[in-house]
Amino acid sequence: MNCPVCHEPDLDKSTKSCPKCSSDLELLTQIKITRKLLIRKNNTIALLSILLVIAILSAFYLSIKAKSTLSGEKEKVSRSLTKEEKVSKNQQYTLDMENQQKAAVSDTIKSFVDATKKSESHDNNEKNQNAIEHIVKKNDNLWRLAITYYQDGYKYQKIAHDNNIENPELLKIGQTIIIYEEHP
Repeated sequence: MNCPVCHEPDLDKSTKSCPKCSSDLELLTQIKITRKLLIRKNNTIALLSILLVIAILSAFYLSIKAKSTLSGEKEKVSRSLTKEEKVSKNQQYTLDMENQQKAAVSDTIKSFVDATKKSESHDNNEKNQNAIEHIVKKNDNLWRLAITYYQDGYKYQKIAHDNNIENPELLKIGQTIIIYEEHP
């Protein structure tokens, strides 16, 4: 290795400073390595920039070609259609798109409703397997029924909910009340 400052020849690579000019050879070696790395990095950036320009030009060329092909097709169609036909075609396309959107929404709603019905049916089947029918008699009220069947008067709200009773205080004699078995 030669000293880069005074050009002293045949220096050992492990030498830290030049014996002739006292230059820091370690630092100079690091600078040399860093320069090489920067040159490689710059070359890589230049190559990537060239590839990017080629990609952009290709995309631009393809878009121009597609536009010219599309405009040629439009021109052919325009020549063959009258003004009324053009309006009719546009309206038909719009209607078709709206109908497709409506059908998609309708299918989604139908699927949701079907799933809800299946879930409710499953829940009702489970409840019906473990249910007791109680016919309302004179002096019956939901509190007493809750104590009788659940040993807890506050469960009258569950009975009201299960039987869709809006006003728990209004029971009719002869009315059928379903008492579902409580699941833990």
